[in-house]
Amino acid sequence: YERLVGGTTWHWLGTAIRLVPNDFAMQSTYGVAVDWPISYDDLEPWYLTAEQTIGVAGDSTQFDGAPRSGDFPMPAIPLTWSDKKFAAAAKTLGLDVVATPAARVSAPDGFNGRPQCCGNAFCIPMCPIQAKFDATITLQKAVNTGYVTVLPKTVATKLNIDRATRTVGSVNVSTWVDEVGGAVTSTYLTAKAFVVAAHAIETP
Repeated sequence: YERLVGGTTWHWLGTAIRLVPNDFAMQSTYGVAVDWPISYDDLEPWYLTAEQTIGVAGDSTQFDGAPRSGDFPMPAIPLTWSDKKFAAAAKTLGLDVVATPAARVSAPDGFNGRPQCCGNAFCIPMCPIQAKFDATITLQKAVNTGYVTVLPKTVATKLNIDRATRTVGSVNVSTWVDEVGGAVTSTYLTAKAFVVAAHAIETP
């Protein structure tokens, strides 16, 4: 985890693969775990929207088990020299090496203001030219509207529920004023809506 604006999107690899239909029906298909309350088909349009929004490069003609209703916004990142050598060796075993969808810009003209990946081989911890998507790209667009304020070094400590409407009425927050000395101020925020997006562990 990273406690900073943008969170773990700063150091993710950019791999943007989808679940496949059977992943949503583990109990009925394999007799393990439980089935999701939704199907792959319910989620598929949202996968496509996410890919178009963050800019995923991939080969739409390759079938990886996840049916598509539309194409990737950019062609796949080309195989590297070592990828090609590995693919040739795999071929002798009857195996195919396919492109992995990645939230990196493959288009020579860029994508939504981001430049084409120049192959720094430095996707982690962060792309030095922001060819790989990270959340600060979307956050900056939101800030540019004039309706959004980002509060860095601030942690939500409590959600205050309005029991009448069963909605979040306000959020208690703590802001680190002086990281070295440890000075902290506490307050609460109100808004028309709150989005809880604190990763798979801290959200619950």
